[in-house]
Amino acid sequence: MTPVGVRRRGRGRGRWTLLLAALSVFVTVGGAGAIGTTQAAWTDSTYASAVATAGTWSTAATNTCTAYTMQNTVIPGCVVTSVETQGPGWGDPGNQTRNYYLNFSGTGGAYYVTFDVTLPSTVSGVTWSWANAGIASGAQFTPTTGWTCDQLPRVIGRSVNWQVGTVWFQAYENRTGKSVSCP
Repeated sequence: MTPVGVRRRGRGRGRWTLLLAALSVFVTVGGAGAIGTTQAAWTDSTYASAVATAGTWSTAATNTCTAYTMQNTVIPGCVVTSVETQGPGWGDPGNQTRNYYLNFSGTGGAYYVTFDVTLPSTVSGVTWSWANAGIASGAQFTPTTGWTCDQLPRVIGRSVNWQVGTVWFQAYENRTGKSVSCP
């Protein structure tokens, strides 16, 4: 090889090196701007479900009570002995009224009782809908904060003072337009 050929090969390597450097700058700087992100013009609806397989699941106990003294001390031994009605009630289906009686034992010396009970839906073969039911004003209990008519047939409340053996109240199957004690 002649010195000219060496020079040519040297210039060729330099040109290739220069070309590769320019391309890498283009791809790194200019090429990144030239390629943008894409986005779909629509979104498919998706649905998902899962089965809970871990953790602790519990439901609140119903038909329970706690008796208290005037000093708010718990008196052990309160028991819901029965949840009764006075017959099936009266009124047309969808607009019935019933008397309910919650009976407790173990309340000796109690000033008041708190309770969590579930009311029966069928009495003497007459079915009752709880969808729009309510507890009539004048009940012998005050609903517990947070409890609403929408939770019926479950009732959570506090008896009026000294009313500890039996708590009476009326329930409406349709509370629309009626005075109720539950929000």
